[in-house]
Amino acid sequence: MPSRFETAAPTVAAAIPFRLDEHGVVQVLLITSRAGAWIVPKGGVERGQTAQGAALAEAWEEAGVEGYIVGERLGVWHTTRRGEPAVADVFPLLVERCAARWPEEHSRSRRWVSVRQAVELVEVAEVRGALERLARRVRAMLTGNAA
Repeated sequence: MPSRFETAAPTVAAAIPFRLDEHGVVQVLLITSRAGAWIVPKGGVERGQTAQGAALAEAWEEAGVEGYIVGERLGVWHTTRRGEPAVADVFPLLVERCAARWPEEHSRSRRWVSVRQAVELVEVAEVRGALERLARRVRAMLTGNAA
């Protein structure tokens, strides 16, 4: 029987911004939380907004990146929103533009890292799993194998 988290509509959306470096290696963009932990951009899904739209908006506001969601969600993250349990859909965001200035630049740091480094830096197990799925999915796309 599915848990209430698995059947609940997502109220939070997260993006894992990524790019390929000059050697074809996947890099992801991490940001700091207000407490200083390394995280990925996330925020609430507002009325009339899709989870993908919310993930794109949060990536811009919190990390200063724009791009597009590629493929299906990478997983679900069980988190909290305003002190209440929440379900977050996690999406891969292929970065097309990384701005020098962005809305939350004064309250967050950002850092491009390899997937391996990101898995070591991020504390949330569900996000680490999504990072690993992203790496497998991109590798499969590059080699022409189904993910």
